[in-house]
Amino acid sequence: MLLVLADAASPGPKGKEDKKKVLPLGYCKRRLATIMSLVNSRRQQTVSSSISELKDAGAIKQWLKKKDGTWQVPLYFVDLDWLKANAYTDDELEQFGYADKRKAANGEDPEIPGNTDEPHVSHTSATG
Repeated sequence: MLLVLADAASPGPKGKEDKKKVLPLGYCKRRLATIMSLVNSRRQQTVSSSISELKDAGAIKQWLKKKDGTWQVPLYFVDLDWLKANAYTDDELEQFGYADKRKAANGEDPEIPGNTDEPHVSHTSATG
């Protein structure tokens, strides 16, 4: 859920012209139906509960506005400081094997235990 909102968050305006057109840094607008689709959930209660948990944790803020008797698209703020403070440490990433994946992504050879250049040979026999 947090990734969906963070991915939609605005990078902020780049110039004076953008200030009225582009949301400030970290803000996004998403309809509940859109969020449900992006997280592959059919239950509105599940998504609403997740949003409440993120708000309670301080990861996001949410504003709901009513205009002319109808609800507008909710406005969310993804707190970048909260994300940094709650990010995994390098030790935690190493524990989950992400250090090797990061090395591979950078073109380095990851040191994977038991990894050899030999092709895998299956020792099962087929009976007919």
